[in-house]
Amino acid sequence: MELITEPCITTVTDVGVARISVTAVSIAEPCWMDSIVDFLVEDRIPDDEKKASKVRRIASWYWLTTDRKLYRRSFEGPYLLCLHPRKVNEVLIELHEGVCGSHVGGCSLAHWAMTQGFWWPRMQKDAAEYVRKCEQCQKHAP
Repeated sequence: MELITEPCITTVTDVGVARISVTAVSIAEPCWMDSIVDFLVEDRIPDDEKKASKVRRIASWYWLTTDRKLYRRSFEGPYLLCLHPRKVNEVLIELHEGVCGSHVGGCSLAHWAMTQGFWWPRMQKDAAEYVRKCEQCQKHAP
């Protein structure tokens, strides 16, 4: 797979018809997992000494599968799948409002995400913020 950093636009004039060919490009934004994955795969650390020290310290808590999925060790259970920030909202919606959703509070929602096998750095804050924005929870809260 080739990463194109700029869209390719070609205009062809053919008997009065103009065609534009556009290649959509999405450049992945940096993520909290990148430095850990780089360290585990290539033994590469960030240039900043503080960040490098942190990566070395926390890398032992993580495990990378052959298909480059990052998991975090948990204290009492199975490995937890580390979520990319783009996927966090999807998981919160499904757990809070989905088929088995019961509109639980922020702490319970974060704990439930962990029991379902997910992990990300701001779990508690993100779950509490999501519940605060839930219209049904605000209407029917005690």
